[in-house]
Amino acid sequence: MRSLFVLVIITLTFQFSGCATITRGTSELLVIESVPSGAVARLSNGKICITPCSIALSRKESLNIVFEKEGYEIGSATVSSETLGAGGAGMAGNVLIGGLGGIITDSVSGAAKSLTPNPVKIYLNKIDLGD
Repeated sequence: MRSLFVLVIITLTFQFSGCATITRGTSELLVIESVPSGAVARLSNGKICITPCSIALSRKESLNIVFEKEGYEIGSATVSSETLGAGGAGMAGNVLIGGLGGIITDSVSGAAKSLTPNPVKIYLNKIDLGD
């Protein structure tokens, strides 16, 4: 009876844990760069940093970034949440091991997704004062 209980626990663990959730996690470090550096990067989720910088974000969070630096035109970039290489491999692992529960877990948690582009790099144009 005890071995049956252990077998049920192991089966449930595999069924309700996703391969990508286990191997990749649900967050990703987004690297944000600008040329020139020192620009204020304002993310649409309310976070702010000075380039170059890195911010941990949910893998399922698409967002916009506005870049501002005195003497330069305002720039912007879009970051999308997409299922790419490693996330797709994690989802494929669910077919072999995790089953439907793993597929659902990875889909809901965003673990099968990646932020793209990463790093985000933008080139700011100097404002021409027309000397």
